[in-house]
Order: sequence, then structure tokens, then C-alpha cells
Amino acid sequence: AHAETGDDDAFTIFMSEVPDTLRSPRKRLIAELGKRGYRVTCEIPPPDASEALKAATEQALAEADLAVNLLDIYPGRELVDQPDLWYPQVQTEICLQSQTPQMVWIPSDAEFADIEEGEYRNFLTAVEAGQLVDKQYEFIRGSKSSLAQQIEDYARQIQAQKPVEMPSDGRMPVLLDT
Repeated sequence: AHAETGDDDAFTIFMSEVPDTLRSPRKRLIAELGKRGYRVTCEIPPPDASEALKAATEQALAEADLAVNLLDIYPGRELVDQPDLWYPQVQTEICLQSQTPQMVWIPSDAEFADIEEGEYRNFLTAVEAGQLVDKQYEFIRGSKSSLAQQIEDYARQIQAQKPVEMPSDGRMPVLLDT
């Protein structure tokens, strides 16, 4: 099922699929962000094929103000039609191709040398180095305990940068103190 927390008009965070090692922290994080007033879109039913996953992820991103990808040295579940790719990696790549602001997080103690899957190790190395796309995104090596605050801080930065919407008649009321 498609799970959401928070108010429909609230700042919307898309939380992508995670490896099993991050399932519990992800659940706690979703609950915490919901309590803080954020709308969290998560749990896209994992389609079995890459095209279905791409369509579902792009739909969620279209409605999001921020995409959050939690990664680990373990790549997660494989795609059925592409066993050399994993759900968290594919969703991160789709997010990187989007215009949606993005935060990629990995535990501070993650050692890329410990990653058994060469392709996944190369992917994480390139994401950390900012070599996959020209898009600006936040890459954080951090602790699980500070993750909710890091996401909230980044969400506030994004909100502060949003332009003020003009009224439909093109005129904006201004109060001048003379």
C-alpha cells in the first residue's frame, strides 16, 4: 500500500526504499518527521520490474518537495528483471535524474571497501564524489540519531529558497512604512 503521514498541504518528503539494515531506522524516521508536521510519502509497492518501479518513483517525486535516499554498504533487494540492480540504488538514480531537491545519506561508519558488489561500490563512490549527475544534492555521512534533524534542516533550507507565489492578477500587495 501507499503510505503517507502528515498534512496534505505540508512540505512533502519522498522516502525511498532502503536495504533491510535500515528498515527499522526508516520507520522511526518516518514517524518522527510526521510528528514534526512533514508529509512523508513512502512505501511505494515494490514493482517487480524496473519500468514499473521507475513510473511509481517518478510519480512520487512529482508530488515531493524533497527526496531522501538512505543507503548502506548492503545494496538491498534486487530487481526481478535486472538482478544486477537493487531497489535503493535504482530509486536513488531516478531521484538524481529529477529536479526534486535530494538528500542522500549513508552511515558514518560505512566502509566502501567492505562492499562485496563491485557495481554497487562504484555507484556509492560516484554518488559521494558527485560524479553521476550535474544536479546539486546533499550527501551526508552521519549517525542515525541525528538524521531527522538533518532532514528537517535541509527541508528548511529548501523552503527558504522557494520563490513567493504571485497572486493570479499579477499584483502583490505591499505594506510600506514611511
